[in-house]
Amino acid sequence: MNYRETLAYLDSFINFERKAAYPYKQSFKLERIRRFLDLIGNPQDSFKSVHVAGTKGKGSVCVFCAGILRASGCSVGLYTSPHLCDVRERIRVLAPRGKDADFEGMISRKELSALASRMRPAIDSFCRQSP
Repeated sequence: MNYRETLAYLDSFINFERKAAYPYKQSFKLERIRRFLDLIGNPQDSFKSVHVAGTKGKGSVCVFCAGILRASGCSVGLYTSPHLCDVRERIRVLAPRGKDADFEGMISRKELSALASRMRPAIDSFCRQSP
């Protein structure tokens, strides 16, 4: 998929930020995400992570944690939502004590398209078999 096709594919899924009336309580079941993670080989088990949840301040806490980890010499993957201008702002890899010229650590169009292309068969298979 090229970048434009990648964005169309990602936009084909439900956008919970834009859907006012949605049965959230019934749809957000951990079992469903566990089944998907099993299907793709449980990648979350191959790295250490910090999951931040709550109603206020998640973005700030994530940026603070990323800064602390980077200062201690770690490479940090950071996913934040929503984005301001480009969906790629959500997915960043921050090198220890480094700075990029672009929005720091933002995934490239090529990387996002390659990742979506690689994941699409598993996503499509899961969607066909999962309510």
